[in-house]
Amino acid sequence: MKRLIAILIAAAFILTLMPAGCGGDKGKAREYMNKGDAIISDLNTRYVEIGSRVDTLVSEYSQGINTETIGVKDELDEIKGLIGQAQVGAAEARVDYTGILELQGVQDYAQYAEFRLEMLNKLSQVDGVFSQNLALINSANTTGQPADVAQLASLGAQLETLGTEISALDQQAGDFKVRKKL
Repeated sequence: MKRLIAILIAAAFILTLMPAGCGGDKGKAREYMNKGDAIISDLNTRYVEIGSRVDTLVSEYSQGINTETIGVKDELDEIKGLIGQAQVGAAEARVDYTGILELQGVQDYAQYAEFRLEMLNKLSQVDGVFSQNLALINSANTTGQPADVAQLASLGAQLETLGTEISALDQQAGDFKVRKKL
């Protein structure tokens, strides 16, 4: 009898160490997804603002409307700060979506997370293009020379391409989420 009790206690202990649900942890995956999605929603708003401010700065500077050294530097610093905040948010979302990939038995959530991680990778590329734009304006502002309009146009085309790719990934992720009822 004592042996049976010892076996039952050992079995109960082992069961408490096992992950809940043999099919995986869908509740945890859903939690990660919802946290990541909330951050993505916030990032969308942030990137719209960043894009608008970069576009306005580049346009006005290129047209000679806003060329005051201190004003341009202040705007550059503010935009860099916004990009930094967005990067922090993107890193947090990346942790959430990567957390889904580490779970077992949540294939649909994992595929959804892959869409979002690819989107976050594209946003990192956008950060790089924004930074190149800002560097060009900063260089022109510092030297007093006109900005390289051809290079700015090329960067603008890159942003447009990345924006299209990000929108497509966002649409795919949203459609997948609805179709799989995540």
